[in-house]
Amino acid sequence: MTAPDAVGRWLRGRAPWPLLVAALVVCALDVARVTESPRVGMDNAVVVRAAETLLDGGSPYADKRFLYLPGAVFAAVPQTAVAERVLFYAVPVGTALLVLVGVALALRIFEVRADSRLAVAVIAGLGVFLPFHGLVHLGNWTVVSVVAFPAALLLIRRGRWCAAAGVIGVAVALKPMLVPLLLLFVLARRRRALAVAVGVPAVVSSLSALAMPRPGLFFTRTLPFLLHGQDAYARPFDASWPAVLPRLGVPQPVAFGLAALAAGTVLLCARARWRAGGNAELRLVECASLLMLAAFLVSRPSFLHYMLVVLPSLVASVVVRGAAARSVWFWLALLPQFIGVHWPYVEGSRRHAFKDIVMITGVAGALCLHIWRGRTRGRVGARGREAGGVSGGAAGAVPGRVGGGVFGRSGDGAPGRGADGDSGGAAEVVPGRVGGGVFGRSGDGAPGRGADGDSGGAAEAVPVRAGDGASGVAGADALGREADGASDREAGGESGRAVEGGREGAGALDESPGGATDGAARETIDEVTVSGRVYSLRSDRDPPDRADRSELR
Repeated sequence: MTAPDAVGRWLRGRAPWPLLVAALVVCALDVARVTESPRVGMDNAVVVRAAETLLDGGSPYADKRFLYLPGAVFAAVPQTAVAERVLFYAVPVGTALLVLVGVALALRIFEVRADSRLAVAVIAGLGVFLPFHGLVHLGNWTVVSVVAFPAALLLIRRGRWCAAAGVIGVAVALKPMLVPLLLLFVLARRRRALAVAVGVPAVVSSLSALAMPRPGLFFTRTLPFLLHGQDAYARPFDASWPAVLPRLGVPQPVAFGLAALAAGTVLLCARARWRAGGNAELRLVECASLLMLAAFLVSRPSFLHYMLVVLPSLVASVVVRGAAARSVWFWLALLPQFIGVHWPYVEGSRRHAFKDIVMITGVAGALCLHIWRGRTRGRVGARGREAGGVSGGAAGAVPGRVGGGVFGRSGDGAPGRGADGDSGGAAEVVPGRVGGGVFGRSGDGAPGRGADGDSGGAAEAVPVRAGDGASGVAGADALGREADGASDREAGGESGRAVEGGREGAGALDESPGGATDGAARETIDEVTVSGRVYSLRSDRDPPDRADRSELR
């Protein structure tokens, strides 16, 4: 976690409790408005009706509107014992509470308190945000993904990839919305976690299908209904490109081709964002959000409340300097969805899909534009370094700075990053400073990680050009494990300083398998070699039985 700037510190600050109460009241008032409608929780009612059909001995898929996997039927069985009048009030309240849980988890990814100023703003914003209003009104099971998405990212941030895969697998078993997140395990090369994420819904769905009559109707009735964009009742609410563009006069094949092209572009941006590194939490959230947004653009159906899966985590990332959520384009895409912002001709229930496609496309475009600009700035910075004779190696020893590692900064603002997201090489070296190890940064943004994912120590700062997978350190072996003569390139007799440090970094996000470590890396320097001379850094507190090596050799 990088140190926050002034904006981030202010947003993280604790909000006065009256403001927190006021925000909760705004959110509660929207839930109360929902209960004024006679059709509250109608999407949840479809799942409950499927469970009742199963208990009566019928097939849940006889109802063409039941679109979930078999596991959702058994998950809804407990609701069959609850009175309809109780469900009428319990479903919207429970849905709203689950969304707030998802918001709290999203804030925890960036270590933001649930009573912070940012949390208050998000909670109050939900009360006037149409996707939240629609989700609470429908009681749609998308709320499971609203909780599972940030929960999985929080587990990944802590290095628990398989646990995160289990959370995603359970969510997919109920509603297969988080399937695009499987690509995150592919990008991170986490095969075991990918197997868990695929295996959990496969096992749950298979066992559930065996326990119900005529499960084959899912393939012969439900899937064709989905692939054709449902029916005339639901189609006007679909905000995906293949559904909206034909309503504007674009031929259906052309609309699908454009949607596939847009989704492919977003996927490429997600891959570029993962490889670019930088702040580990920010990279994780933005990459995962891009994977989901790519699916929202091309898949049918794609409703406005789907955006609640990714928006809480993206909004929480605003505390990090350089986040895409700080772009004005990001917020402009959300503006039409706030209650009170009137759009002529598209305010009707059959036309608001035009507003929804602006939101989905606008948020995806804002993230992609941010990534493209970052890569462009990185290329410009790389050319400038090459022109100055810096990028080829160490340009000189400058006291107080270390290039290429955590203390160096490349053209795109990411620590130690070149234009292509890999290390730009060490440009400057401080005699006696530690490079790599605890303070080095690996190619995926994890502090103190080598190419093999383990923490590397550093005894000397040696001007080298980092290889693939390491930034400011040499490849898989930590900088400083070179021969003592490697530091002879540096002039001067300044003695090195003992550096002791270590913290649990973002090594859990290492792209290579086994890149996570459970403890914090810790390195202590006993001696340093400068211009062929060995200086001891042992303090007077060292055990007396150790040989005195403080003399100059």
